[in-house]
Amino acid sequence: MEKGNSSLQLLFTMLPGLPDTEATIARYILLEPAKAKNMTAKELVAECGVGEATVFRLCQRLGCTFSELKKGIDTDEANPLLIEAPREGELDDILRHASQRVYSALKDTIDFLDMAKIEQAIEILRQGEKIFVCGTGPISGNIAEMTAFKLQEVGLTALPWSDNRAPETVTSICTPRDVILGQSHSGESKELGRMLELVSGKTVRSIVITNYQASTAATYADVVLATAVREVGLYQTDLVPRFGLLFVIEVLLEALDPKKSTGLLRRSFFAEPAVPSRYNSTL
Repeated sequence: MEKGNSSLQLLFTMLPGLPDTEATIARYILLEPAKAKNMTAKELVAECGVGEATVFRLCQRLGCTFSELKKGIDTDEANPLLIEAPREGELDDILRHASQRVYSALKDTIDFLDMAKIEQAIEILRQGEKIFVCGTGPISGNIAEMTAFKLQEVGLTALPWSDNRAPETVTSICTPRDVILGQSHSGESKELGRMLELVSGKTVRSIVITNYQASTAATYADVVLATAVREVGLYQTDLVPRFGLLFVIEVLLEALDPKKSTGLLRRSFFAEPAVPSRYNSTL
């Protein structure tokens, strides 16, 4: 477990790939962090109904000791997995619920992001001759197109790819200087996984932005940017977890073009007018 990482987020982003008995422990810790933090290993496995060796196998998979796992459990913050559902028809309650979920999604992403991997991804994108931005489905596919456009805007050669074409249409034309930037919330897109598998071990570099670092896409990628947004389940059309993905994309764009932020300000309502006019004179 990397220093500074939250045990809760690390457990969550690994959850889909865990064996059943280890997943049982992970779910208990995620839902009952305050109780788990004060338990011994024997107490925890007894509560979960699994063998004592299971918790140590889980820790080994996470790259930490049991004491390090417990130390990384944050019990001070609100648990995003236990956000109370809004009352039907109560608009104020719906606003509360939506805002809490969006806040938690962004906080989880910021807390878990690995700055060293962000820097590595930025350097790979800078050096790329062509960047194939790949996403599938109604949300990731459209975000991929938007990302390609924004990369073009900062001066890079970027091409969007969606799942209406075979993965081989990209991998067959990739050169050693090209980059694949994959976007998949679940990391289990078959097409993206196949594409990354085809270029794995070759000189084509690959970056994946996903919520789950134990996913198929993450397994094949050179650099994994995990958002680790905690959610009750995987819903393909849920927009809130994508706030983490969009945040990571924005960070990459601003880092690739430092003038981007100031450029936006020059087109703002508050910029000084370039040409004097009687309409902007002071009364």
